[in-house]
Amino acid sequence: MVDQQLAVRAPGIETVIIRRPEPNNHNEEVALINAHADADVCASFHFNAFDKRTDGCEVLYWTTSTRGFRLARGLQDELARVLMNNPRGAKEIKDGDRGAYILRDTTMPCVLLEPAFIDSDADLANFISKMPTVATVVADQLAIACL
Repeated sequence: MVDQQLAVRAPGIETVIIRRPEPNNHNEEVALINAHADADVCASFHFNAFDKRTDGCEVLYWTTSTRGFRLARGLQDELARVLMNNPRGAKEIKDGDRGAYILRDTTMPCVLLEPAFIDSDADLANFISKMPTVATVVADQLAIACL
């Protein structure tokens, strides 16, 4: 959906979609694929799970990436505005933190978007109902990052 919005909203930006068909694929593989994608930015969608009650959105970025931080902050602001769930913030990631391998070892600015908790029925339903708008704001932020 984000790739379709990018095609409409930012013609000329090519989207590379990488899906992990197996849940046990390693983050090292994803970082290696990203490194060979010859892309300007990387945005990877992930979904949280915790206790079936927690909700919210957050965007993770690598600690030394200024462009990753700017992208994460813009995405977080837009996700929080659209989803109106618990805004958990743009979060700096360092070695040993979750998501560190992909964020550290992807050569271009990279963010991990975590827009909802999939074990919370309410949070997941909220995300699904707003997916077209989420795709639009993510596409807009990615287009800005590529300029």
